[in-house]
Amino acid sequence: MPASGSPPAPDLQADLPIERYGLIGDSGTAALVSDQGSIDWLCLPTFDDAPVFGRLLDPEGGSCSISAVDLRSSHRRYLPETPILETTLRSATGAATLIDLFATATDERRDRELVPSRWLIRRLEGVEGVVTIDLAVAPRDPFGGGRWELQGRGRTAVAQLEGRALFIASSVPLEVRPAEVGARVEVAVGDVVHLCLAYAERDLGVVPPVGEAAEHALRDTAAYWRAWADRVPATSEHRDVVVRSALTLKLLSFAPSGGVVAAPTTSLPETLGGSRNWDYRSVWVRDASRSVIALLDRGHPEDARAYLFWIANATRLTRPRVDTLYALNGERAAREREIGGLRGYAGSLPVRTGNAAARQLQLDNWGYLVDAAYVFTERTGDLPWNLWPEVRSFVRFVVANRWRADHGIWEFRDRTRQLVHSKVMCWVALDRGIRLARLLSIDPPADWERARDEVHAAILRDGLDADGRGFARAFDDPAIDASLLELPAVGFLPGDDPRVLATIDRVTNELATGELVRRYRADDGLAGDEGAFVACSFWLVQALARAGRRAEAEEVFARTCARGNDLGLLPEEIDPATGAFLGNFPLALSHLGLLAAARALEDQMNGS
Repeated sequence: MPASGSPPAPDLQADLPIERYGLIGDSGTAALVSDQGSIDWLCLPTFDDAPVFGRLLDPEGGSCSISAVDLRSSHRRYLPETPILETTLRSATGAATLIDLFATATDERRDRELVPSRWLIRRLEGVEGVVTIDLAVAPRDPFGGGRWELQGRGRTAVAQLEGRALFIASSVPLEVRPAEVGARVEVAVGDVVHLCLAYAERDLGVVPPVGEAAEHALRDTAAYWRAWADRVPATSEHRDVVVRSALTLKLLSFAPSGGVVAAPTTSLPETLGGSRNWDYRSVWVRDASRSVIALLDRGHPEDARAYLFWIANATRLTRPRVDTLYALNGERAAREREIGGLRGYAGSLPVRTGNAAARQLQLDNWGYLVDAAYVFTERTGDLPWNLWPEVRSFVRFVVANRWRADHGIWEFRDRTRQLVHSKVMCWVALDRGIRLARLLSIDPPADWERARDEVHAAILRDGLDADGRGFARAFDDPAIDASLLELPAVGFLPGDDPRVLATIDRVTNELATGELVRRYRADDGLAGDEGAFVACSFWLVQALARAGRRAEAEEVFARTCARGNDLGLLPEEIDPATGAFLGNFPLALSHLGLLAAARALEDQMNGS
């Protein structure tokens, strides 16, 4: 028996490995679909709402499953250059192909037809023999909001909970059971079965159509995503991983506002059975700011512009202070709290909503913000919505606060430090603010240039490790930290500077296991351990490329990309010993790291 108060032992038989999930979405919410055909995570109506299907965090948390009786194997892929998921389920008697997607609708179609909100389409087609399939829609509110009431007749049903409604339609008759709506059906070669869901909340509900209307929506959605992906430039050798990461980033964006969520999940653990479980269903300023550059690089300036508009509005109530994260609509993020009554993924507790890091001082955020505004203006020739007053206030804040200790990029919860990475990003805010002013034909204040030069000198003086060869974690802490790999990427020093080279070598020697790189090894005030942080591997690729070590960079890039699952999706962390995925999934920062690393390799190849 475990000691009183200790977490239950992980039960992996009750929890599919994280890597066995795929992602579908509509830039408003997203679902995780297992390779067995079950949707085990879906929050409605948006990323940060309570889950309707939450089996990911508790066996009784609800799901929407299309499962083959006597399943023997499955194989899956995304339809080329789309986020439409295709899973082939094979039983002892035959095989059927399941296609999962959230439908998109053009403005023209919305004007012409009454289109469902959050229209989930599940399409099953027999391709070999005869397969017995069980359909089951079991909505729950695992966060304690109440019980969904089910009603139905024939091929339609509705689940209701306090002004929320989930409409269910199928091409086969449905049975309303005590806690689910379901059916068992025999699917032969050529048979097509649709199961469609749509959501409504205190507004007009629309029963989702099936049959030809669903087929038409599938074709329209595939065409939309292929047109979007077709605009993504990439070298032939990197195209598949670059397009998949760009599509994933688009799925994690919140279209109504332009923000980008860090991940669509909460409380997937950094250690199985541990307590390092955080809610990532908000917009982190640093991650979303990086997306501006990634989307510009990959042919979508309109998405980059949408984020700049979002951050300009999100910070209006806090400016010049910048919260680490904001809610999807730009309001201040919800406070962190624990949800009781759940088992947690693999027995990992607590389950959390909200994130206390929102109120931390993380000085690097100002650097990412100003850099995003500068890069957008430099590349497009336009600073939208007259953002200069906002940017100016951010730079002034850095001038006034640059010497403060902070919690930093890793959001340390024990104490603040004079973190070198944070100081470097203060330098970035000052440097890019000066450059942006000059792009706009504005004379930057003299104290900006003085502050920039003072910060640069202080880092070179106080930010080195014990032997003075490379950089350290903090002015008062000589430990190594993988965030230091970003120094050449932001232009603080050239990639072949001896201090940068020494830092790369120390990260590789002390934090890396093959291509997998841990964030740090020093105590951070939290119990338990964690895996290797995937984004750090891609930062290593960038640093190696800028150091002129292209062969090493290409090898680390290829091996890290190969760590993705069979769909090309990347988690927050990976266990170096087992290769298991850890943390929230898929993580925007991991895919942003891949895009930036691919760009660094392309630049190095082109000599730029």
